[in-house]
Amino acid sequence: MWLDDSMAALRTYDVIKALDVLKYILGIDEHDINFYLSGRHGVYGQFAAVLDKRVKNIEVENGIGSYGEWVRSRYYDTHDIMSIVLPGMLKYFDLPDLQKWFRGEQK
Repeated sequence: MWLDDSMAALRTYDVIKALDVLKYILGIDEHDINFYLSGRHGVYGQFAAVLDKRVKNIEVENGIGSYGEWVRSRYYDTHDIMSIVLPGMLKYFDLPDLQKWFRGEQK
């Protein structure tokens, strides 16, 4: 944030760069990738999946679900919050919107 960027955006970029490396690994089809994401930090994979067409399927376990619901809840865990938040994101979309867009259900 001090550099006018977010850790979530930088970590999403790291996921996309990791996808770029897959073309150098024998036996892996870099254009048919499935993500199995767990926990709050799985948002990086969700962001990357929307941005990169090589990801064909995402499965999220114990994720945030919705930033809107999470921040409105009475007791939400603020530990390491700056690493998973995209500043201003809720003005434009939430995680359920990303999931619809990924599945091709966007408006």
